[in-house]
Amino acid sequence: MANKLNIPSLRLMVVDDEEHILGLFKKFSSELGDIDVISFNSPKEALDWAAVNDFDVALVDYKMPFLNGLDLINGLKRRHADALYLVMTGYGELSMVVNALRVGAFDFLRKPVEYEDFSAALARVRKHIELQKENVYLRSLVKDGYHNRQLLGSSPAMEAARKSIALFAQSDSPVLITGETGVGKEIAARLIHSSGKRARHPFVAVNCSSYPETLIENEFFGHEKGGFTGAQAQSKGRFELAGEGTLLLDEIGELAPHVQAKLLRVLQEREFERIGGSRPIRLAARVIASTNKNVEENTRNGSFREDLYYRINTLRIHLPPLRERKEDIKELADHFREKFNVIHDRSVASISRPVMDIFNNSQWPGNVRQLENLLDFAVLNCDGSELLAEHLHREGAQEYAEEPSVSGDSVKSRLTSVKLDAMDKEKDLLIKTLDICRWNKSRAARQLGVTRGQLDYRLKKLSIE
Repeated sequence: MANKLNIPSLRLMVVDDEEHILGLFKKFSSELGDIDVISFNSPKEALDWAAVNDFDVALVDYKMPFLNGLDLINGLKRRHADALYLVMTGYGELSMVVNALRVGAFDFLRKPVEYEDFSAALARVRKHIELQKENVYLRSLVKDGYHNRQLLGSSPAMEAARKSIALFAQSDSPVLITGETGVGKEIAARLIHSSGKRARHPFVAVNCSSYPETLIENEFFGHEKGGFTGAQAQSKGRFELAGEGTLLLDEIGELAPHVQAKLLRVLQEREFERIGGSRPIRLAARVIASTNKNVEENTRNGSFREDLYYRINTLRIHLPPLRERKEDIKELADHFREKFNVIHDRSVASISRPVMDIFNNSQWPGNVRQLENLLDFAVLNCDGSELLAEHLHREGAQEYAEEPSVSGDSVKSRLTSVKLDAMDKEKDLLIKTLDICRWNKSRAARQLGVTRGQLDYRLKKLSIE
C-alpha cells in the first residue's frame, strides 16, 4: 500500500532531555528501517528547527525542564497541524492522558520504552497515514467522478466536448447528449450541472428505458393519494424532486409515443400535474436528455416525435465511441489502474506493452465502461507491480493478441464470460470467509487482508446481501 500511494519514509522528530533516550530511539529506528530521525534534547531547539522544517511524527517526553511535552505539542501544532504526536511518560497519570488527548496526542508510550512498543506505535502511525492518504484519494475519485478530470481524454473530440460543457453550463436551455452506451453521457450531464448556477440544487436522473410504459408517468410526475388503485399515499415524481436543479432524461429515445406527447406538453408549458391531481406544479428544473439512438433517423421513421426532438435539441453534445479516439486509451487505462489499486489494495505501477497493444487493437463495443470493467478485474487479478496479458483473464490473453481484428461483439462476449467466471470465484471466496467469521464483516476484512470499506465495496459490487 505504501508504494501504491507514494508514502515516503517517515521523518520522526524525537524530543527528550536525556541523551541516552535519544540514542535508544535512533537504534530502534535503524532496526525498523525507512525512518529519518531528528533528535533534540531541548524543546526550544525542537521548536526552532520545526519553524523551518517539516516532519511526519513527533515523539516527545512529557516531563522536561522549561517546557513540558504537552506545551511543546501545542507549539508545534501551530505550524504542523497534520503531523502525528506521540507522548512518552514514566508517570502514567490519568490527568496527563486526558490533557494529552485534548491537545491532540495520537498515542502514548510508557517509559522505559521497549522496542516492541515503539515498533507497534510506529506501525499504527504508518497505518493511520496510509488510511489518510487513501481517504484523500478516494474522495478525489468521488469528486472527480462528476468533474471534468473524469471525462478523460486529450483527443480533439473530447477537448471539443469539454468546451461545449463549459459553455452550456452557463445556459438554462435544454441539452441533448448523444453517444453509444458507456461513453460517459451521464458524466457529461453532471458536469453541466455542477459547473453552472444550479450546482447547489439537486441533480436527478431517470433512465427512461428502466420502467415499463405503465409506470414511467408515475416516475416522472408522481401521484396523489388515491390517484390509482393501490396509491395509499402521495408520492413526488422526478420532475418535482429535481426542484430548481437539473433533470436528466437518460435514454429518452426509449419513451413510448404517448409518453413523448405528455413530455412535450410539460416542456412547452413548464408545468405538470401528479397522477390523480388537478393542481399544476411548475417545472423549475433544467432538462438534459441523452440517448444512444440515432435520434435523427428515429425522427424520420416516426418512432420519435419531431416536435419533441426540436424541443430538446436546443444545445447538442456528441461523445464519440472509444474506438474513434484510441489516443485516449492510455490515459483512461492509467486512471482506472490507479482507481482499482486503491479499491483492491494493489500496487500495480504500470501496464505492460503487450496489454496496451491488446487495448489499442480492441474495438471496445462497451466503450469506456467496458475498459473500466476490464481494469477492475485485471488489477484485482494482479499481485505484482506490472499488469500483464495473463491478468486479463485466467487463460491468458493470447487469443486477443492474435486476433486484433476480431469483431466487437466477439470481444465483448469473451470479456463478459471471463469477468463472470472471476466474479463467481470471488463471490464464493467472500461468502466462505464471511461464513467462517459468522458474518462479522470487520473480522472477515482482517481475514482477507482488506479494509472494511473495501470489503463493503466488493459485497455491493457482487450483490452479496
